[in-house]
Amino acid sequence: LEQTTQFTDEQILAAQKVAAQYGFTGSEIQRLTNLSADLAAAQGIEVTGAMEQLVKAANGQMRGLKALGVQTDETKTQTQQFEQAVKQLEDRFSGQAQLATQGYAGQMAQLKKELDNSFESLGKFLGTLGDFGTGMGSVVDIVRKFNEFLGTDLVLAVSEARALFAEFMGFMLETAATAN
Repeated sequence: LEQTTQFTDEQILAAQKVAAQYGFTGSEIQRLTNLSADLAAAQGIEVTGAMEQLVKAANGQMRGLKALGVQTDETKTQTQQFEQAVKQLEDRFSGQAQLATQGYAGQMAQLKKELDNSFESLGKFLGTLGDFGTGMGSVVDIVRKFNEFLGTDLVLAVSEARALFAEFMGFMLETAATAN
């Protein structure tokens, strides 16, 4: 889910832990995790909060899901009502977590998550190398210069390239218009 949704693996694992604490099986946890991600994306809440709503519903507290339009047959058992609720929510919200990653804001959230994962991996890697002694200062300097490049130099270069491209396109359009 981390690859296809806005949620990190830590957030997903925390939600799964909530479900596991209430005794759900592995396949049930997977199903509820997918649904929790869709619910969370649709409601703009954390995936753990969505899982907590589902766990409460499994324990007979349907009020939170009724606010989402879920209707169950109260003559049925608690387990049957929960299954009805889950089915309705899946029908209504399936795919919302993936849709939330589309568009500019969703893509930027995905990029931030991937960069965070990269820094986490880099930290683990550096931790395995042990003590650099005085050599670590050189690594810090390199990273600082790279940061400056990304934050200033690259932004200026891209802005300049855009301006030149716009100027070139304007010239080409003007030339084409005068040639006709």
